[in-house]
Amino acid sequence: DWSEWRHYYYDSIAPDVEITSPTEEYLAGTVEVRGTVTDVNPHHYWFVIQDSEGRTIAGPGVVNETSSFTDNLLLDWDTTLVDDGEYTIKLEAKDSANNKDEGSVQWLVVNVDNTAPVTTSSGIDSLWHNTDVTVTLTCDDASGSGCYKTYYSLNGGPKAVGNTVVVSAEGLNIITFSSTDNAGNEELMKTSEAIKIDKTNPTAQVLGALTFTTGDTTPRGIQLTDDNGLYQACYTMDTATQQCVDIGGTGYFWDVSNLINTLGVGSHTFSNYVIDTAGNHSDSDTLTTSNEVYASNITVSAPAAVRGVATRATEETTPTEETTTT
Repeated sequence: DWSEWRHYYYDSIAPDVEITSPTEEYLAGTVEVRGTVTDVNPHHYWFVIQDSEGRTIAGPGVVNETSSFTDNLLLDWDTTLVDDGEYTIKLEAKDSANNKDEGSVQWLVVNVDNTAPVTTSSGIDSLWHNTDVTVTLTCDDASGSGCYKTYYSLNGGPKAVGNTVVVSAEGLNIITFSSTDNAGNEELMKTSEAIKIDKTNPTAQVLGALTFTTGDTTPRGIQLTDDNGLYQACYTMDTATQQCVDIGGTGYFWDVSNLINTLGVGSHTFSNYVIDTAGNHSDSDTLTTSNEVYASNITVSAPAAVRGVATRATEETTPTEETTTT
């Protein structure tokens, strides 16, 4: 009986699959997972995300789908719900004829990184400096996707990109900085300690030429000043070895009475300079010399002789013996 016909379809071509998104190796935040399944007679696909131990942490599993699709959204994957590490996105498909080949399978290995990098600064201390200071910013993201860029701002200025900051302005300088990694994680902004720069020399009053006699008790002193802090006052007297005394503050009255008033008779040279906490000198010389700005010529003389009252010698008459002749 040829009145009844049956139609049989021969299908030997397996479906093709493709994970079209994500395309990055490192993922952070919520990520769209998209895919494509094409076949003449599609039947179902299998889609999961598994961790490095093979445990399924996301995805519906088997989905019956009899239509082909291109770049469909399969899952909005919130990667913050899982630990950082390696994961595999798996997409496989079979058609109505149960065909499946290499083109019907794609496994995509990705790495979840939701941890921001850490940036540290070096080259900063609590001291005052009289030259430019170079600060190095070092980004570390060794266990993640790797550092991408480091950003910084000096004293509230425009944001710049780089790992080296040269600080040259006098005063207290502040750097704010942070880094991002290749997964897009951004570190919270950090603030450096103050970078202290002082390129201005301290000042000292000039003692000037002095002339006095031994025994003079006139108080003698030199006013020293600096914007940020005094450190030492150094001096020589005549050809003696240079000596230094520790001082402090931004203003200091240096009493030199004992140095000056105890000098002996003659000509003397008192030379001095002052150093601040950044190492700046009031004089460009690092050793005191007799011809510098802060050298003083001192002349000490002996007191004048005191004229006394003159005395007159008196004559004494010595009696003579008289001889009597009888």
